[in-house]
Amino acid sequence: MSKQRVLFVDDDKRLAEVMSFALEEQGREVVVRHGVDAALAVLDEPGRFDVIITDLRMPGRDGLELVREVCAREGHPPIIVLTAHGSVDAAVEAMKAGAVDFLSKPVGRDVLQMTLDRVARSTDLERQNVALRKRLEEVAGSGGIIGRSRAMRDVLELVDRVAPTDATVLIRGESGTGKELFARRLHDRSARAARPFVAVNCAALPKELLESELFGHAKGAFTGAHAARTGRFVEADGGTLFLDEIGDLDLELQAKLLRVLQDGVVNVVGGGAHKVNVRIVTATHQDLEAMARRGAFREDLYFRIRVVPLELPPLRARASDVALLFAAFLRRTAQAAGREPPAIDPGLLTALEARPWPGNVRELENVATRLSVTAKPGATLTADMLLPGDGRLDLSAEAAAGPGLVGGAEVTVPDDGVGLEEVERALIVAALSKCHGNRSQAARLLRVPRHVLLYRLEKFRITDDEVTALRGAARAPVVPIPPG
Repeated sequence: MSKQRVLFVDDDKRLAEVMSFALEEQGREVVVRHGVDAALAVLDEPGRFDVIITDLRMPGRDGLELVREVCAREGHPPIIVLTAHGSVDAAVEAMKAGAVDFLSKPVGRDVLQMTLDRVARSTDLERQNVALRKRLEEVAGSGGIIGRSRAMRDVLELVDRVAPTDATVLIRGESGTGKELFARRLHDRSARAARPFVAVNCAALPKELLESELFGHAKGAFTGAHAARTGRFVEADGGTLFLDEIGDLDLELQAKLLRVLQDGVVNVVGGGAHKVNVRIVTATHQDLEAMARRGAFREDLYFRIRVVPLELPPLRARASDVALLFAAFLRRTAQAAGREPPAIDPGLLTALEARPWPGNVRELENVATRLSVTAKPGATLTADMLLPGDGRLDLSAEAAAGPGLVGGAEVTVPDDGVGLEEVERALIVAALSKCHGNRSQAARLLRVPRHVLLYRLEKFRITDDEVTALRGAARAPVVPIPPG
């Protein structure tokens, strides 16, 4: 990391010399100027300052004028003002003009160091958030699809090559990977873009209703059919019909769908036939090949719909996209609420990228929404705001049949309940014991950044003696958190 570059402005040459020496001892680069005009002149020269420290009381033009002129410049460095003891009004006026903090003379070295370190962290955080917003703007034209990872670029390139054709596409991917977004992109970048895009979830309706939903029905075709209904195939005529969760389609309906794909003719339930021109895009999270082998899915339909197979990568395979997605979801939630999105601490992004996200993009979006709506105004989102199960808890049947939630572990909830924080505390104590007190190893074992673990140690008041007493065991009792 480069040195923090400080511009120190004060007419008192002796004080400037002392402060300059103290700042340089702390590893900072210091440039001293003894008046407002001289300070403004050096700001016009090449080179960037990370922070300005200025006295308020100076002969001629004072520090308040410097604050106002600097803050009128775009991308100006943060300003800290020095005030005489008790000059609160002057400090308040400077803060209103744009200063980020004030220090009362005489300034202690420890206070000076803590203040500059805090300003540096805040500045770095703002720069990172600005860079993140800029990257978001660069991908804003992707039709809602956000991602710059190699895996995503490969998928998007294939989509854009296939989109202008009428080829039938089968989109496969885990739940929450955004299959409908890709189906819409296929439609939007095709010659059919001006015609309807119609989506049907095949798993959302029972067989009897789904047949009517897809093909339509005539009035009186069955009990309750009090009026004729136009099916989704007819609604999508000239456009694209997206059949989500195609693996849940009943075998009888599969045969009827195959007939439409072959002939382009829809037989309305209880009515006549309609010729349609529809592009079909299907999606599933299931293994259709395995289903076809055991007779649960028609082979002829499978080969008909998979002219172009499109595999969507899970979020864990595109971890470099997590920060972009998370920031986009925060911004969307904030805009809906009419407020600015919260700042994001880099440690939170590191924690998010380290998690496997079994619920994929949809799960990440839910976490971002929760953090956005529960954060206090002006707060920075940090890693300790995450819940233990965020991005980790796999509720799928496959996971339930496995050895446990994480690494073969099992969690049992007693009949009388248990405190979540107490369980988290016991897990941390167990990890530290297993690693014989090595905090870095324990953090890796728990899949969290080391600073998150250190925060939890302080929060839950975990002592070295408590860990040592377990003698390397990989388990710890669930006990109340000791009082502070």
